[in-house]
Amino acid sequence: LVYSWRLGLFAPGGAEIEREMGLDPCPPGFIGRLVHTDGSSEDPLMRGVKGLFLPCKYYLGDPYAAKLIPSPKKGWKTLACFDNSDVPAVALRRNEGFTEVYASIPNGFSVPFLRNVARTVGFEPIMETDDLSGYGSGLFYIVAQTDGVKRFRLPDGKKPGKTLEGPTCGILSDGSCEVSLKRSQVFVLEVLD
Repeated sequence: LVYSWRLGLFAPGGAEIEREMGLDPCPPGFIGRLVHTDGSSEDPLMRGVKGLFLPCKYYLGDPYAAKLIPSPKKGWKTLACFDNSDVPAVALRRNEGFTEVYASIPNGFSVPFLRNVARTVGFEPIMETDDLSGYGSGLFYIVAQTDGVKRFRLPDGKKPGKTLEGPTCGILSDGSCEVSLKRSQVFVLEVLD
C-alpha cells in the first residue's frame, strides 16, 4: 500500500500529532525555495534521482498550512535539503513493516523517485524511462517523450499480446520488454494473462 497524506493537517490537535512525528516548523526564509539533489545519496529510493527534486508547487490551502521539516533527532534520514542549505526538505524513516517519506513541499516528487518507490513496494508495470505510460483493462501504453528504446516490465503472470499501435516490442531474457519509439510516438500493447 502506498499513500500520501499529512497526518495533522485537518486533524483536531494536528500540531501535536506533527510534533510527535518529529516534524518541526520550517525556519524563516525557506518557504518557496526549491529542492535539488546531486545524485550522491546511496539510499535505494534515490537511485538515479538527480537535479530538480521538489519544485515550489502550491496546492489547495497552501498559504494556510505551516511548512514543516523532518527532524533527524526523531529518526528521520535526510534525502535532500532546500537549495544552498543543510535544512532537510525530504527525509525518510524506515520502520518494521513500513517506510515513511516526508516532503516539506508536497505533490512534487520527481519521476525517478516515484519509480523507485513503486519498485520498492513491488508495483508494476515499471517504465525504465520518464515517458508517459499507463496500464488497465488489458492494455499498456507509452507516449514517448524522447527518441530511443523504452524498457518496461509487465505485472507478474502477464505477457505481451498483439501490438495495437506502434512497432512490435521485443522480450528480453530477464522478462522485461523493450520497444524503440520516436518522440511523440504512441505505443499500445494488448496484455494477456
